[in-house]
Amino acid sequence: MARIHPSQLTDAFTGFTVAAERAVYDKAARELPDEFHVFHDFKWDNPGLADSKTRGQIDFVIAHPEFGFITLEVKGGRCRYEPDLRGWSTID
Repeated sequence: MARIHPSQLTDAFTGFTVAAERAVYDKAARELPDEFHVFHDFKWDNPGLADSKTRGQIDFVIAHPEFGFITLEVKGGRCRYEPDLRGWSTID
């Protein structure tokens, strides 16, 4: 079982979008092997960046000592790709 940080979600994580995050949190906890670390609601700060956003939040950072890491931004509901805008949007 992966090591999850924090080890439990607080009661503040309710609602439609957060339900999707909870599903990812629970699945990662159950199905990823021990070598993985899963960081939920990861906040970052880089005051050295000029003319750029210096603070942010990532829904999940999943790290492995051999494979590296991946960041996930979880969305609830359905998404679609908008070719004209070259980006994604939520449908519901």
